Amino acid sequence: MDGEFNTVIWNGGDALLNQRVCRITEYKNCLREYISRMVQKPLKEIEDETIAVTVKHISVKQILDIEIPLPPLEIQEQIVKEIEGYQKVIDGAKMVVENYKPTISIKPEWEMVELGAEIDFVSGVTLSIPDSQDENGIPIISMADITEWGEIKPDKIRKVKIKKGKVNLLQKGDLLFNWRNGSKHLVGKTGYFDFNGEYVFASFCLGIRPKEKYLAKFLWYLLNQYRRDGLYFEYMRQNINGLFNREELNILLTPLPSLEEQNEIIQRIELEQPLVEHSKQLIKIFEQKIKDKINEVWGVKANK
Repeated sequence: MDGEFNTVIWNGGDALLNQRVCRITEYKNCLREYISRMVQKPLKEIEDETIAVTVKHISVKQILDIEIPLPPLEIQEQIVKEIEGYQKVIDGAKMVVENYKPTISIKPEWEMVELGAEIDFVSGVTLSIPDSQDENGIPIISMADITEWGEIKPDKIRKVKIKKGKVNLLQKGDLLFNWRNGSKHLVGKTGYFDFNGEYVFASFCLGIRPKEKYLAKFLWYLLNQYRRDGLYFEYMRQNINGLFNREELNILLTPLPSLEEQNEIIQRIELEQPLVEHSKQLIKIFEQKIKDKINEVWGVKANK
């Protein structure tokens, strides 16, 4: 749930409460599931009005003073049933989103090759992006612009002032490999570049340009799968940061199916991904349905 002040229905056994948790045990003429949903609106209002230097807090008196609409139990049951139906759709869609990962089933008959023989490395730009920002400059992709699962987010890419003749411009199909990271589980997250126009990339990314035997998207899925499976963590050099650089990538064993098989795998994954996006949309739609229902009970017009 969003926000710092929330309610949770506890259906487990005996448990100790943290000092920041308030326990509600008695319900008169009301369902606890109904209370849990309806109290969210005033809690959000209290949270929005609360100013805190460190941690916001709400007192027991503030909780006891909360007023909510209280229809008859039969109506409460109908409201809870409707909201729980929406929640089941959300929970199912979240299971899809959280558990789906593009996966390549590596066949034992595929040839295994050292990756360095099948790619070219491309170096990024070494500079301080905040100190070099220029709205009239060239876009620079940094690790902050690449999600954990390898998607490059274009909305917050910054621009810097550099001399283009002295840097490597990205080409479509280039991969951006995170070779160094303080969060060691993120070492190896790999972005796939497919934008139009001129872009450069920061030096914490290592550019990988596949040669003729690898399709870029196949290698992209594979390198991200390796990170997810913990392969880089197992073999990386470790100090303050985790390191998996050219030396390690050069000898990294990767499967090399035929280009036809690679293309079939790409197509299969690309057929799966719209279903995941559809699930994300379902989550948004049904979360809004819950908000609209709660607003309806409160007598607030739904935003359209």
